[in-house]
Amino acid sequence: MSAADDAMRHCAVAGDVEVRFSDIAERVRCCKSASTAKGYLAVLGRLEQYCGCGSLLSGQVSADFVTGFGRFLAEEKLTAATVAMYKRTLRALLKDAFGQQCAGVIKAAFADVVSANETDTRGITADELRRVAYADLGGSPWLMRVRDVFMMCVYGCGLPLGKLKQALAAEPGSGMMDDDADAACGFARFPAAKWMQEGAAAFGRVHGTGIREYLAGLSESTYIKGLGAIGTVLQLKHPLTPKSAVDGWIAVAQSIGVRGAVIAAAVTGDTAYRKIMGDEFDDTTREEGVQAACRVAGAITDLTERWYAMRCFADSPEDVSARIKGGEVVEGKVETFIPVASQGGKNMAVGDRLMGKMLFFRCTSAAAVVLKNRLGRGVHVFSFHDSERTPAFINTDEMMAFMFLADVAGDTIRYFFPDETEAMPEFSANERVTVTNGNFTGHVGLIDKVGKDRLRVVVRIEAMNGAIVTAEIPAKFLRPAS
Repeated sequence: MSAADDAMRHCAVAGDVEVRFSDIAERVRCCKSASTAKGYLAVLGRLEQYCGCGSLLSGQVSADFVTGFGRFLAEEKLTAATVAMYKRTLRALLKDAFGQQCAGVIKAAFADVVSANETDTRGITADELRRVAYADLGGSPWLMRVRDVFMMCVYGCGLPLGKLKQALAAEPGSGMMDDDADAACGFARFPAAKWMQEGAAAFGRVHGTGIREYLAGLSESTYIKGLGAIGTVLQLKHPLTPKSAVDGWIAVAQSIGVRGAVIAAAVTGDTAYRKIMGDEFDDTTREEGVQAACRVAGAITDLTERWYAMRCFADSPEDVSARIKGGEVVEGKVETFIPVASQGGKNMAVGDRLMGKMLFFRCTSAAAVVLKNRLGRGVHVFSFHDSERTPAFINTDEMMAFMFLADVAGDTIRYFFPDETEAMPEFSANERVTVTNGNFTGHVGLIDKVGKDRLRVVVRIEAMNGAIVTAEIPAKFLRPAS
C-alpha cells in the first residue's frame, strides 16, 4: 500500500476522508525533487500550524478554509504573491492526498485561486523602500521626479498613479487648481496628508515645476520605465514597479507591527492583500487604518527636524555652512550652528571657534542623508553603526542646553576630540595591515604610501587570482596585521 493510499481513510462518523500531514510529507519526500519538496514541505508546515493538529478532514476543506489559510499567512507577514503561491501549492498537495473521490470538493474550495503564476512585485522590503526614499538621484532629474511621484503614491497607502492624478485634478467646490498650494490641498482627504503635502510643496522647489503640471504630462509607460531604472540604479533585489508602492507600504506596516486587517483597511485600490484579508471592516479597524497610514509614513520618512553633527576637513565650517544655507547642497531650510566664543578670554577672542572644525546642523532625516552623500569626503557626518550608516541625531534637549552653555559660558567648554593629524594610527611604508571596513574588509596588504595628514593611505592588496590591487583607504579602516 502506497503512502497516499495509507494516508486516506474514512471517518466512521462523518464519512469524510482524513489525511495525515506526516503521510503527505513522506510522499512528497519520496516523489518530488529536493527543490520542489522544500517548497511543498514549507506549505505543509504552515498548514499544520493553521490547523493546530496533525490531520485534515475533507469536510473541513472549503472556500472559507482556504480564505482563512490565506489570512493566517498574511498575519504571519508573508507577501500577497507568496500567499497566492502557497494556496496553489496547497491545492496540488490536497488534490494528490485526497484523491479523485474528493476532486469536486477541492475544485470548489479553490475556485478563486488562479492557476497562472503571479509576478512577485512584492519583493521590495521596508529597508529597500527607505533606500528609494533617501537615494541621492541628483545625477538624473528625470529619476528624481519619478521617485518623488512614487513616494507620494506610497504615502497614499499604495495609491495608483491614476488616482494620484485624480486627487490633484480638481479640488471639490473650487474648480481647477492653479498652483502648488492648491495642489497640496488635494491631499487633505488622505490620512497621511502631511507627508503628501510636504512632497507636493517640495516638488515645485526642487524641480522648478508644479506637481500637478508634471503629472498631467507623465504617462504610465514613462512612469514604469523610470521606476525600472531606479530599481536598476539602486540594485534592488526585485524590479521596482507601480505595484511596489502598495507592496512597500505593506512591508513597512508589517515591520512596525500593524495588524493584517488594519493594513487591508488602509491600503488603497484593488490589491491582492485586500482580497486576502477581505473588504469588510468595522469602524474601529477603519480608524486604526487611518492611524496606521501616519505611522507608516513616519516610519518611512520622518519629517521631524533634528540636530546632527559633522567635522569639516576640506573647507572651514563657515564655508560649509554658507554652502548649506545657500541651497547648494540640499533643498529646503537647514539651520546650522558653529560654537564660537561670545566674549574674549585668556586664550581666545570673540568669534573664535570653540570646537575646532565641528559644525552642527538641523534638518529632517531625509535631508541629512542627502547632505551627507553630497558633501562626500570633505566632511564626516557622525552616523549610526547600522547597515545604511544613517546620520545620528542629537537629543534636542541636550543640544539646546549645549547651545545655551556655548553662548553664556563658552570658556567652560573643553574640546577633547583629537586633531585629525593625531586621531589616526601611525603607519609606515611597507607595513603589513588588515582592512577592517569598506569594500576590502578582511584583506591583508602592504602600505604603499602614507598621506601627509595620515588620514588616508595607499594600500597594495594581492587578490585571490594573483592580481595586485592598489586602493586609497582611510587609515581608520586599517589595523596592523597580526
